[in-house]
Amino acid sequence: MQEYVEKMEIERGLAGLSLGSQCLKLAEEIGELAAASGEDDEVPGECVDVLILLASILNRAGIDLERTVADRFPGTGRVTLADLPARMAGSDLVGLDVAGLCVRAAIETGELCRAVRKLNGAPSDPGGRTVVLAETCADLVLLLGAFAHLLSFDLAEAFRAKEEINNSRVWT
Repeated sequence: MQEYVEKMEIERGLAGLSLGSQCLKLAEEIGELAAASGEDDEVPGECVDVLILLASILNRAGIDLERTVADRFPGTGRVTLADLPARMAGSDLVGLDVAGLCVRAAIETGELCRAVRKLNGAPSDPGGRTVVLAETCADLVLLLGAFAHLLSFDLAEAFRAKEEINNSRVWT
């Protein structure tokens, strides 16, 4: 998926955007996901937008998303978008409703921004908190899997459907 996102960004003229600007865009997409939380049929597409931004951020940071997510499930092999919701069935996220998942996504996005600021040379957190970009991105991907589990949608199919829409848009 990261290779696809990299190619897509080049085709759409988005490849030159900085890591910081992609984090701002991610925050915007998390807001759109929260706004869609009352419309369950809109949530899958918003989850995909978040997923695309996460892949974009990880590409810029040189981090492998597949390996990062697989590290959360040691000894179980490759984790695909299609099987992510089932893997989330036993997690503590399953007890949350859509609004609760949106709040968690917002919190994780804040953590991601803190990690990016650190990568960009910002001073350390005075409270001593440390954040690892790869782990925070993995947390957000797992949240997307929890959305898919809760609302019973196929994240891989949602990705294909959203990209069909995106491919018909004019990117300026």
